[in-house]
Amino acid sequence: GPIDILARRTNRDENLPRLDAWDGIGRNLEQVVFHPDYHEIGRLVWGAGVLSRYRTPGHETATLALTYLLAQNGEAGHCCPLACGAGMIKILQAAGGHDERVRRLTEPRYEDAWRASQFLTEVQGGSDVGANAVVARSGASGWTLHGEKWFCSVVDADLFLVTARPEGAPPGTGGLRAFVVPRLHAGHPNGFRIRRLKYKLGTRSMASAEVDFDGAVAEPVGDFRRTVEVVLNTS
Repeated sequence: GPIDILARRTNRDENLPRLDAWDGIGRNLEQVVFHPDYHEIGRLVWGAGVLSRYRTPGHETATLALTYLLAQNGEAGHCCPLACGAGMIKILQAAGGHDERVRRLTEPRYEDAWRASQFLTEVQGGSDVGANAVVARSGASGWTLHGEKWFCSVVDADLFLVTARPEGAPPGTGGLRAFVVPRLHAGHPNGFRIRRLKYKLGTRSMASAEVDFDGAVAEPVGDFRRTVEVVLNTS
């Protein structure tokens, strides 16, 4: 159907996402620009209610069935945003106090809906998350994150779920916590810089990147192990 045709076009080299880090007068944007067909796929997928069903419990099977059907259309670049979004919704619902964020993440209209992402991987550890070295510092105004993440999918997201190690915490996964980082803080990119987008073999039409955090304002959302279990099981 139409998604298959659009997916083929968005995966051509000339139609891949690009990074616009600055605007014409030098203001930092950290903005990712997609081909129009990528957004057209998003309108069809979000309009089907894949994530809006999470507003009320008991619809996981229907959501997974729709995601399965989407995956038959070639790599359209939206399956990972759906998985990241579902994981973020569950984490925020469990944490409590994030009703507005959950509402935005479950909006059925693509243009109004927030996207979510998960930044776990670091260059020195790869899939060994216990080797994470991104530091979380607690100060008078809250938590901030410092360090690099090596493979950050859905880097255009409005909310990042990021693993980090609080200063003084022990090594390994036991010393890690999970944090939510809004993309914007006071209307500007929230203490992060996109080095470059990844040129990949798969999920090409979705934007993955290398990211440096330098004082990004962050909020802890619970125990690391339980958070990652929810996120990875959902993915």
